[in-house]
Amino acid sequence: MALHLSWAGTWLRYNHAGFTPSATKSLVIMANSSQEGKSWSIKKDGVQVLSGEVPASSFSEDASHPKNFNHLVDFSALSDTGAYSFNLGELSGEFAIKADPYSLFATQALRHLRVARSGTVQTLLHQASHLGDSAAIVAAPQGDLDNGAWQIASPQRTVDMRGGWYDAGDYIKFTLNEAYTVWNLLNAYEHNPKFFPKVYSQSSYPDILDEALHGLDYLAKTFPDENTFIIQVGTSADHSQGNRLPESDALEGKRQALSALSRVHMGATAAALAQGARVFAELDATRSAKWRTLAQSILTRALSDDAVRTAYEKDATNDFYRTNRDSAMITLAAAELYELTQDAEYLNIAQSWAPPKGYEVGWASWNFFANATLGQWDESALSRATEEAQGYATKAQSNIWGFNYQFLWASLHRWMGAANACGRLQANVEQKQCLESMRDVLFGRNPWGVSFIFSQDLPNTVRNIYSQIYPLLDEFPVGAISEGPGDVATHEDMAEWMTMPADHYLKEFNTSAAVFYDHGKNFMTQEATITGQGDFVYLMALVSDKNFTAAPDSGVGGAKASVSKADTTWLVPATSLTWHSYDDQGEGGASTATPVVKSDTDISTHWQVNASTTLDYQYAGMNTNIGLNKLTAMTGLILRMDVPPGVAVKIQLEQNNVKDYGYHSKVIVGKGEDDYRIDFDQFVQPFGAAVAMDPSKIIRLGIMCETAGADFTISVSEVEFYGYEDQIITPTLQKESQNTKKQARKRFTGSQIEVFNGKSWLDLQGRLVQ
Repeated sequence: MALHLSWAGTWLRYNHAGFTPSATKSLVIMANSSQEGKSWSIKKDGVQVLSGEVPASSFSEDASHPKNFNHLVDFSALSDTGAYSFNLGELSGEFAIKADPYSLFATQALRHLRVARSGTVQTLLHQASHLGDSAAIVAAPQGDLDNGAWQIASPQRTVDMRGGWYDAGDYIKFTLNEAYTVWNLLNAYEHNPKFFPKVYSQSSYPDILDEALHGLDYLAKTFPDENTFIIQVGTSADHSQGNRLPESDALEGKRQALSALSRVHMGATAAALAQGARVFAELDATRSAKWRTLAQSILTRALSDDAVRTAYEKDATNDFYRTNRDSAMITLAAAELYELTQDAEYLNIAQSWAPPKGYEVGWASWNFFANATLGQWDESALSRATEEAQGYATKAQSNIWGFNYQFLWASLHRWMGAANACGRLQANVEQKQCLESMRDVLFGRNPWGVSFIFSQDLPNTVRNIYSQIYPLLDEFPVGAISEGPGDVATHEDMAEWMTMPADHYLKEFNTSAAVFYDHGKNFMTQEATITGQGDFVYLMALVSDKNFTAAPDSGVGGAKASVSKADTTWLVPATSLTWHSYDDQGEGGASTATPVVKSDTDISTHWQVNASTTLDYQYAGMNTNIGLNKLTAMTGLILRMDVPPGVAVKIQLEQNNVKDYGYHSKVIVGKGEDDYRIDFDQFVQPFGAAVAMDPSKIIRLGIMCETAGADFTISVSEVEFYGYEDQIITPTLQKESQNTKKQARKRFTGSQIEVFNGKSWLDLQGRLVQ
């Protein structure tokens, strides 16, 4: 059947994950013209079960609404489980009512955290990495803390900071964010323990506790002695290393651990450890006792006269997670310790440090957490928490979607945090609606119609992540949470680094204030962070039935697709091409690339890529001329070559209408001697460039490495270019695999469909075709 989610300037926007029987259920009809008075119906098994007329538009075009007419249709009267279809003229959409719509997606979100794990073999997709953090070099503030500068501590020493999670698309670990993530995971488990099954966990615990345990064990290392507290592992130097897997890092054994007696970081860590000690008290008495003692010691040291309010690293482009809101973190730590120990001294500390109500919920603002926790014993604190939550609930009523806070960088994460505040209290109907509206926003009831979790089980999933691990391995980023829409002003400020295509299919739904692009180069909207994962998991626990025990289901699998043979091919022995090696020495760099050597079967060169003291980058490579118009009919290439496992190399296609800094490229990871196949539509330009890929203008093929410390020989035997006019896809269901392979594409004029789990993604016109 064909589902038409858009028709003649009218769009359906709704939750594609489904609803629990008792939940509020609604959808939005977004349109260029009024739909008021038109008849709609809902069918189950072909039988009409509900009908009505479209009500008047609730909102006209503004900062939150890209179209002039926005109608809300409520169908909460439906409660029987099953599959339903909504119909409005030519518009139609399918939804489901299930006992457990959301545990699958919580499991997937926890899976992404497992991919982000550092320092352990119990990870996914990549090898154990950053093992050298077991001897991280301690760094201390250099000069005034406000400068955000650091230097090697004196006397020089190391600390064991192996473990934790990589924060986002980079490989830095921030203590504040680790603590925030642990806090949300433990809250989610305490609220709804039956909701979390065991799928990926290799311990005796369900996935959520296994993940929280990984974070807690890392936080327990942050206070190795009385005068050392680690707020960050890794520095901005991480951002100049080029794309690589975490186990292929030239900084291995050289990473710094930034140390400062920062109340912000110490309070957050003590709070998470105290909460962990309480949750694990009967599960692991030894760890629980250790975390309890550590939480007490960290809080005591944070309250010492020589402790500072906060500390951070200043990067060239921005400050890394800088916040001065220490009162909330100290209050939360003391309140958690009071709940754990019943020692009145901690209650006194919490009350004396209690913060005012907050105006957002996120890594920088823990005011709600502090006041809500303290509010169990302090009415004024509970009043502040309730007032803060009500502010979000009121804001959610100001638009049809339920956006509960302003647009800014990573809006979605703040919105989830605010919705979780409302969900924790649920003091009135408005707060409950605030929570449920954000549930629906996450799964498609938003102007763009996308689900903001990467999931092959959702037809409207986002598809393109700003990341290193997933693109390098050609893996779909199962469970990663998008940052969601951002504010236009900040996005425009960043435009030189992430110019978006003028014809991007979501651009029509941006407004004067809000922008969202599903694009792999957009680090403002599509870079998943560990804090967003924690927000999402907590929200899923809050919107789910507490009496229902979830069944184990990872959702990872998908349809294996087969493609027809290429219509056009051009096979070229590498030895028949003229190759030129190059390196960065001409620009003052220190890398080397030996001249290309030909044998009877292949060509080879040895590269040694060395970090430069004069350049911001480093490289070694080789290229060969192709000739204009040679690839006009082609849609991809296969390089038969030998690249050492784990080494990242960049494949470049140089067009005659693109300058050298804007060449289209694709980074791949070596797998030894293999066929490396890349479709042309996988090649992208660097930040700030937006010239379309045009095979007819390709004049040169290049291969290079930019990873400092790489030292290897690369060889190429054949280059094969191929072209398809159409690709035939025959989806067949395959069993779950921890390594979900890339699914084949089918090309259509003006649209694209990807096949997963026997389903299809929405094409660019918003139609679901099966």
